[in-house]
Amino acid sequence: MRSKYDTIIIGSGLGGLMTALILAKEGKKVAVLEQNKQFGGNLQTFLRQGILFDTGVHYVGSLDKGQTLYSYFSYAGILPYLDLERMPQEGFDYICFGQEEIAYPHAQGYTSFVRALLPYFPQEHEALEQYITKIKEVCDAFPLYRFRLEGSYDQSLLEQSLTEYIKSLTANERLQAVLLGSNFLYGGVGEHTPLYVHALSVNSYIESAWRFRQGGSQITSLLLRELRALGVELFAENKALAFEYREGKIYSVITSQQEKYIATDFVSDIDIKQLLSIAGRTHFRPAYYKRIDALTPVAGVFSLHLVLKKQSFPYLPYNIYWHRDSSQVWQATHYTTDTFPTTYMLSMNPPKDGGAYADNMTILTYMNAQELSQWESTTHTLTAPQGRGVDYEAFKAYAATHKNCVFLVDTYDTLRIGVPAAIQVARELGDQINFMGVRIDSGDIAYISKKVRQQLDEAGFTEAKIYASNDLDENTILNLKMQKAKIDVWGVGTKLITAYDQPALGAVYKIVAIEDENGQMRNTIKLSNNAEKVSTPGKKQVWRITSREKGKSEGDYITYDGVDVASMTEIKMFHPTYTYIKKTVRNFDAVPLLVDIFKAGTLVYSLPSLTEIQAYARKEFDKLWDEYKRVLNPQHYPVDLARDIWQDKMDLIDKMRKEALGEGEEE
Repeated sequence: MRSKYDTIIIGSGLGGLMTALILAKEGKKVAVLEQNKQFGGNLQTFLRQGILFDTGVHYVGSLDKGQTLYSYFSYAGILPYLDLERMPQEGFDYICFGQEEIAYPHAQGYTSFVRALLPYFPQEHEALEQYITKIKEVCDAFPLYRFRLEGSYDQSLLEQSLTEYIKSLTANERLQAVLLGSNFLYGGVGEHTPLYVHALSVNSYIESAWRFRQGGSQITSLLLRELRALGVELFAENKALAFEYREGKIYSVITSQQEKYIATDFVSDIDIKQLLSIAGRTHFRPAYYKRIDALTPVAGVFSLHLVLKKQSFPYLPYNIYWHRDSSQVWQATHYTTDTFPTTYMLSMNPPKDGGAYADNMTILTYMNAQELSQWESTTHTLTAPQGRGVDYEAFKAYAATHKNCVFLVDTYDTLRIGVPAAIQVARELGDQINFMGVRIDSGDIAYISKKVRQQLDEAGFTEAKIYASNDLDENTILNLKMQKAKIDVWGVGTKLITAYDQPALGAVYKIVAIEDENGQMRNTIKLSNNAEKVSTPGKKQVWRITSREKGKSEGDYITYDGVDVASMTEIKMFHPTYTYIKKTVRNFDAVPLLVDIFKAGTLVYSLPSLTEIQAYARKEFDKLWDEYKRVLNPQHYPVDLARDIWQDKMDLIDKMRKEALGEGEEE
C-alpha cells in the first residue's frame, strides 16, 4: 500500500498530465496511474527505418506569443524546449474534392483566412467574415480556453448545432464543405456535432499552426520532467481495476500491480465506460449508467505510415483533407467496400535532414473497428511473428539514450531472438544511431560467434563488429582464436582487475514467481545439482536482525514480501542447507533491506549523500562479530529462510523431481 495522496489521476494523456502539473504547482501531492508502458496517450511516437511517426498529434495550433497553447505551455515550463516548425501561413490545411485540381486553403490569421478563400467564393465575403467572427466569439465564451480562471458557460451555446449554423450562414454547399472540411480533427458526425467543438478545434490552427520536428512525444517527455521535479509520482503499467469506498466516497484505487493507492480526490482521464466499469454501477443512478452504457462507439481511425524512397516525393509542409465529393464531408463513416475511403487526411513530419524531399507520409481515414476484430488479439513483426518481445523493446530503449550502440544479444536465445532483434532495431533507427555491433557473453562462444557473423552479414551489416566477454584471459583468447572464432573485440575485465584471492562476485537473475491466467502469482523454482544455485521461490523481503542487548547482527532473515518481522517478539533462524544449525532470537531489531529504486521505469528512491553512505557502511560493519571480519577463514555470515519459505522450497523441489521422474516414482 502506498502513502496517501491529495489527488490520484487515472490516465496519462495530455489532459491527465496537465492536470497533475497544475495540482502539483498548487502544492498538492499527486500520483498518476497509467495502464500502458508509455505515458502520453496520443502524444506517442514510433520509429520505422529511422523515420519518426506520430500516432495521434500531427500538428498543433495557437503557439504564437499570447495565444492559448502558448499560455498553457509557458505555464507548464516546456515552451522554450519545444522543437517547432511553423506551417505555411498562406495555407496550413488544404481541402480537396474528388479528381478536382482545386485545393481550397485554410490560412493562418483571421484576416488571411478570409482573404485566402475569397478568390474561390467572391460572392461570400460577408459569410466568411461572419464565420470567422463567430469562431472567435465562441472561443471567447470559454474562460479556460482563454486562460481565464473565472467565468461561466452559456448552456445555449453548448447545445448549438454546427450544421445548422453553417447552413444558416451560406447556401453555397461547396463553401459549407470547405469550412467543415477538416472535421476529421475532431471526428465530426453530421448533426450530432456542436458548434463549439468545431470552433475550439479550428480556431487554434487559424491563430497559428505548427509541426513538431521531433514528434509530439516531446510534449510528454518535457511534461514528465517537470512533473518529476514537482514531486509527482508516476506509475506506468498500473491499470486501475477497482475503487474502494468508505462512507460513500472513493477511498482508494486497486491496480493491476496489486497496489492500493489512497487519496482524497480522484481524477479520471480515461474513457467514461471504462471508468464506470471500475467504479461499479451501484454507485451511479440507474438512469445515468444506462444512458452511458447505451452510447455506441464512433468509427475508429485507420493510419497508413509510409517510409518514402529518398528524393522521390517533395515535402509538403501542409496537410491535405480529401473528400470523394463535397456531399461526403459529413458521411465519411458511411462507406462501403467499393467506396472506401470516402475521406482521408494526408500529413508529413518534417524530413530529418531538413531538405526539400519528404522521407515520410501518414494517411488517415475512418474505419470501423469491427472490420479488424479477427486480428484484435494478434501481433506480427519481421523478427517475431508473434510479437516483438522484450529483447527488441530493451534494445530500442537503450538506443533512445545512446548514439553508439553495442547490443548484448546474449539473452534467452542468442541466435533466434537476440541477434534478430538487434538487427531489426538497427534497421528501424538507421543513421539515428551508430550500430557498432553485438556482444556475446556465454555458451560456446566460438560456435555462436560464427553464426552471429553469418546473420549480421546476411542482413547487410558487414561492418558491425562482434564483441566477446565472460572472464576472458590470454589462455581463453588463444583457444578461441585457434577455433577461428569470428570475434573482433575482446572484453577483458574480471581477470585483469580482480585479485586471485578476492574474485568478482558472480550473480544472476532467476524467475521466482509467474503470473497465471487469473492474474495470481505462482511460485516457481530453478533446480541445480549445486545446492547453492537452487533458487528460492516467491517474492521476498530480507531483514537485518540485530540484537538489542549486544548491538551485533544475528544474521539476515528472508521472509515472503508483506511479512512484518519488526512486529514479532521472537523468530527461529536455521541454516537453509544444514537445518540442524539453528537458534531462537528474541529482543531484536528488524530492518528491511530491499527497497524500490525504480518502479515501472520511474525513480522512486532518494539517493543518500556520499557522507551518509559512508556512515551507514561503518555502522553496519561495526555490527558484525569479529569472526565474520577476520582475514583467514572467516565464519560464514548467516542468511536464513523463514520456515514457510523453506518448506515451500522443499515441496517444490519434491514436486518437480517427481514430475521429472514420473508421478510417484522414486530416484
